[in-house]
Amino acid sequence: MTRLLKIGELAEKAGVERSTIQHYRREGLLPEPTLQPHYNVAYYSSDTVERIKLIRELQSTRHLPLSRIRQLLDDAPSVDRIRQWMKDNPADAH
Repeated sequence: MTRLLKIGELAEKAGVERSTIQHYRREGLLPEPTLQPHYNVAYYSSDTVERIKLIRELQSTRHLPLSRIRQLLDDAPSVDRIRQWMKDNPADAH
């Protein structure tokens, strides 16, 4: 079973600020919270940690804009599939 994390826990495990998570969510890079029992409390799937790390990696190593990363996530929503794409396309930065 996937563990649920509050945004602060998610930020800590992913190595980003809470504002980064909120920004990625507004940009359509992250799914809506798994559970939102109150308007200012949200729980995210622990799988979201790897997705955030992947987004950061694509930004830092491939220099991809968020719009391109969103397209990759839409085309291959699995983190493993995108990591495979990265292996198959080492020089493809865009």
